[in-house]
Amino acid sequence: DGTGGPWYRADVGVLGGRIACVGNLKDVAAVVDVDAAGKVVAPGFVDTHSHCDLVILSDPQATFKLAQGITTEVIGQDGLGVAPVAPEARETWRDMVSGLTGDPAVAWTWSSLGQFLEEVERAKPATNVACLAGYGPLRVSVAGFGKGNLADDALERVQSLFTASLEEGACGLSWGMVYFPCFYSCDEEMVALGRMMASKGLPMVIHLWSESRRLMESLQRAVGIARSAGIPLHVSHLKCAGKTTWGKAADALEILQRARESGVEVTFDQYPYTEGSTTALAMLPPWVLEGGADKAMERLSDERMAEMVKRDIAADGWAFSESAWENDIALTGWDGLTIAWVKSDRNKWCEGKTLTEIGAALDLDPCDAFIGLLVEERGAVTVIEALMNEDDVVTLMRSGLHMLATDGIPAGKPHPRLAGSFPRFIGRYSLRRGVVRLEEAIRHVTSAPAARVGLWDRGLIRPGMAADIVVFEESQFLDRNTFDDPTAAPSGLKLVLVNGAVALADGRCTGIRNGKVLRPR
Repeated sequence: DGTGGPWYRADVGVLGGRIACVGNLKDVAAVVDVDAAGKVVAPGFVDTHSHCDLVILSDPQATFKLAQGITTEVIGQDGLGVAPVAPEARETWRDMVSGLTGDPAVAWTWSSLGQFLEEVERAKPATNVACLAGYGPLRVSVAGFGKGNLADDALERVQSLFTASLEEGACGLSWGMVYFPCFYSCDEEMVALGRMMASKGLPMVIHLWSESRRLMESLQRAVGIARSAGIPLHVSHLKCAGKTTWGKAADALEILQRARESGVEVTFDQYPYTEGSTTALAMLPPWVLEGGADKAMERLSDERMAEMVKRDIAADGWAFSESAWENDIALTGWDGLTIAWVKSDRNKWCEGKTLTEIGAALDLDPCDAFIGLLVEERGAVTVIEALMNEDDVVTLMRSGLHMLATDGIPAGKPHPRLAGSFPRFIGRYSLRRGVVRLEEAIRHVTSAPAARVGLWDRGLIRPGMAADIVVFEESQFLDRNTFDDPTAAPSGLKLVLVNGAVALADGRCTGIRNGKVLRPR
């Protein structure tokens, strides 16, 4: 039922988009009677970290999400959401975020977060949508694409814009500390913005400065900022990245548990894979991105500066004092970096290939091939990275602070997490391997994430709660997609209700799109 308590047999009555009653309803007449005997009935799943900000407009059917049992998505992640964004910053910002959101044929007509959410409502999505405000678009809307800390007057204008976003329905504030321009944020800025959410109980959602060699330092820093601001902290896609950090998941969890014992409300999410995925722009030294995508492409096109980029990648980044740089290429090597998406048709042949393979095909050094691809695609490139260790993934998964996310990037030949995370966690790790008992696994994907972003009427099978419900066959529910076939549908999902309407039956979408924009209560 979403609480984590033991399962029980009961009937569930739905009326007017809400759960009307739970119990023995054999004498209650129903307009529609669904026989779910012997199957698992649970609240609809909440994707705590979605990058479908634009795809929810271009493809509101959300097949990849419904087919997993996801009924609510939380967008605006990593400080790189699509709203609010000032009109003059729109096109450059679109280029900067395309490696995480894809670049579907959607006209950006909005400026405020409220206007964007109105566009989502007009699209009539099949899933519910909650939206974080991202530090990136807030900042570039006020201060453009320059570097450094915000001046006092600029910070005040960012605060004003964030206040409006909260009033328009933002469910928290996100930062991506390895992404432009978030890596310019100082702790004082973060505390000042965080305090604006203190009375609402909404979280700071953060992609850490480091998920590798400085993971513990980054966790401590984030906890300190949340403590100073008096707000909850939610860590995005917690992981131990790179071989030097493998085996340290328990140390990371100890930091989070100590924080909770000291009164800081800390949680985290995870995708259940050992590979990550991100925008290729995040692979570059921070100085390359100053001024936005156009400036970055000018620098990469300059032979002298391209050599500087190659030097900095080889030097492994932490020597930079201006801003910490998580050099993922140093963690994975070129063999561990696979192209998942490029925008143009002429380079589609690169999708699914490592940079080593692409370099060999072009008779180029992998770094030269990488820089050339970025220039040709104007930065619109997504990569998959071999980063983690299975033992650490499992250790994090067992924590009571854990929630689940797809973090899927909906473009090209995507990471299979986009279409397989939830049946993989429940079917493979919980039901088959026993890593987390089923009832607790369901809590991780329902009531826990719903409460994290203030959606208090979701995530439980209880009278009065919204009727987001999934029904699956316990013995059959499993991910079936792979890196070679990343969008194959899972098996065993029988029924999905979104706000009381049947969005999926017997594994197939019905075409009924009954999702809502959800705002924290």
